[in-house]
Amino acid sequence: MSVILPVLVNGAVLSSTYVLMALGLTLVFGVMGIVNFAHGSIYMVGMFISVYFLGQLGLNYFVVIVIAALMTAVIGMLIERFLFTPLRQNFNGALLVTLGLIGVIDQSVALIFGAKASGAGVPSPFGRVLHFAGVSLSLDRLVVVAICVVLAAGLLVFIKRAKHGQAMMAAAENAEGASLQGVNIANIRLLCMAIGCALAGAAGAVTAPLSYATPEVGDMVIMKIFILVVFGGLGSIPGAIVGGLIVGFADSIAGTYLNADVAPVIVYGALFVILMIRPTGIWGHE
Repeated sequence: MSVILPVLVNGAVLSSTYVLMALGLTLVFGVMGIVNFAHGSIYMVGMFISVYFLGQLGLNYFVVIVIAALMTAVIGMLIERFLFTPLRQNFNGALLVTLGLIGVIDQSVALIFGAKASGAGVPSPFGRVLHFAGVSLSLDRLVVVAICVVLAAGLLVFIKRAKHGQAMMAAAENAEGASLQGVNIANIRLLCMAIGCALAGAAGAVTAPLSYATPEVGDMVIMKIFILVVFGGLGSIPGAIVGGLIVGFADSIAGTYLNADVAPVIVYGALFVILMIRPTGIWGHE
């Protein structure tokens, strides 16, 4: 128990963060048909927002998460309106734009934060350790899991119950048909990008106290998020959740009981097997 419980908690932290980011990436792909490789950079921006507002200004942790979500949502809307909208019928062009955005966002953050962009950490917002069954658990990690679960559940409720959430799903299924039913596709795309980027920004702000913020951190994360989204099925929300859980716990378990370099091999190997059996992923479709 003294070893297993921390591993499971760490797996829950990784999984919940991966799921939150994967949901945003899946939402954007499902509604807009764009693979946003800059999604990891938006996550990194959320981390640096936390570095500034929490680490330097000392604002409340939960307030900082809201600020990060709102600021990255605005960034997402600007990207959609001024970059993705003109390339709506050009998939390759939009894909190249997302790759270019990685360099623009990463370098902008490095210029703004200067030397602090390397290894800029955030102090623990709670600093408490819980003792359970002879095991010490950081309260910060448990709070991260709780926040990610609440945000993911909120998105699912929004999609199922809210009018705009249902409109997003209708646009993802058939944009032309949804438009004929009175759905403003342009506004739905804007909302979708805002929500997707807000989730990534919130994930970055939430996890900032557990890691270090560098301009390259998003580049390291996005490939893993893209892999788990493909694993679950591109455009599939259940697939994003399952993929995030599998990859997160696999990372934690393999990193603890095996060499840390083995974890990616296991994840990529499982991906190859799944795609050979089911090329569209677990929950994907043609």
